[in-house]
Amino acid sequence: IAGMGFVLLNHYQMVNLLNLPNMQAPSTLTGVLDVWRFTSDVMSLFRPPCVGMASFFQSLLLKSLLPVAVFAIFAGTALSSRLVAYCWRKPHLSMDLNRVTSSYFAIVFAFFAAISQAAFTIAKCTPNPSDKWTLTADRSVTCFEGDWWSMLVVGSLAVICWLGGFGALFTWAILTAPAKWHLKSHRMRWKFLYIKFRPQCFFFSMVICGKGMLTNLGFIIFSQSLLQVYWTLTCMALYCGLLAHYRPWRIMQINFVDIAAHLSLIFLGFMLTVFLELDSATERTVGMLSVAVSFTTAVCCLGATAAMLATQLYAPLLTRRSKRIEEVRTAVARLAYLEPERFLHFMDNLIDHDLFAFVSGAQAMPNELLDQELVEQESVRRSRLSQEEEEGDSKEAQAKASMPPPPAAAAAAQSSPFGRIDLDVGDFEMLSPQTFVV
Repeated sequence: IAGMGFVLLNHYQMVNLLNLPNMQAPSTLTGVLDVWRFTSDVMSLFRPPCVGMASFFQSLLLKSLLPVAVFAIFAGTALSSRLVAYCWRKPHLSMDLNRVTSSYFAIVFAFFAAISQAAFTIAKCTPNPSDKWTLTADRSVTCFEGDWWSMLVVGSLAVICWLGGFGALFTWAILTAPAKWHLKSHRMRWKFLYIKFRPQCFFFSMVICGKGMLTNLGFIIFSQSLLQVYWTLTCMALYCGLLAHYRPWRIMQINFVDIAAHLSLIFLGFMLTVFLELDSATERTVGMLSVAVSFTTAVCCLGATAAMLATQLYAPLLTRRSKRIEEVRTAVARLAYLEPERFLHFMDNLIDHDLFAFVSGAQAMPNELLDQELVEQESVRRSRLSQEEEEGDSKEAQAKASMPPPPAAAAAAQSSPFGRIDLDVGDFEMLSPQTFVV
């Protein structure tokens, strides 16, 4: 359920990212898209102007300090629990710091795309009819002038601290996981990074964080709205490809939901391009991109062909294949020696993906083994037939060689200048009586 909720939250964060401010869409559509704004901007649920924070700079500062505020809440709660446990002499009331740390970073991970969007807000500028660049979030702020530089300092600190700091911390935790997995404290502290994914895909949290950063980075690289949408949709398509390849979620249904969610985002993005205005520069850029995209299938075919040839000819790949086959043989042999109760317990504890792999292997084994048995039986049958034919030919040749010719036929063969003449019954039937008499 937590994984399904995470996919739903991340989906609507991406929907809010596609809700471009300069999109000439009907009010009904923009109203529906604005409903999900709180998934990326929690402060939209409140009214900051009521507490004296009406300017854009104050709003940006408040968003940048939101992770600090959440950290203060968690730290205050943990310290209060320890104080109560110490005063009342009840150690069980003290909160485990590893669990508190895991809960805080789990919230940061869930809203990492929203944090990226808020951190990059100050760098998202768009051209203005007045030949100046203005901030996309607030057109009253002129980029590269006046107060924008002070806002840039706040945005840069947010990028360095939140995106760089949290991103580096999560990357370190994932890369060191194989070496520290035996430590209970490490597993408890970083459980939110691993628990939703298969053990073989423990690194997939990095992919989700990278997707959140890359999609927002496109709004800085490109100034045209259409190219920003295309960049976002390209990131979604690449993420869908990784989902289809790895199927990282522990629950198989979440993989399907995640793929369906990103496919719906791709369709939504293409439909929203109808409400965007195009200029001549954008049209030329899209034309060149279309030409480049038309060659992608040929490039993919060449790469796939090279990969297929490498798997059949490249020695290291053949060695790795042999090792994998040996690993499968060893694993099957170990399972064969398990008692029925232990085998059932082992199968019951498998995650959906591994159970599906076992079932697929079990379904493939009878067919493959039957095909191999039929081939072996056919080869044995053909070898027996060829051996029998050779034996029969040799016996017939020996019999003919050992049989002496008749005396009359031998004398006629010696006296006749034409040698021996063998005639069949049919030859005599074709001769007339007069010829026969002669």
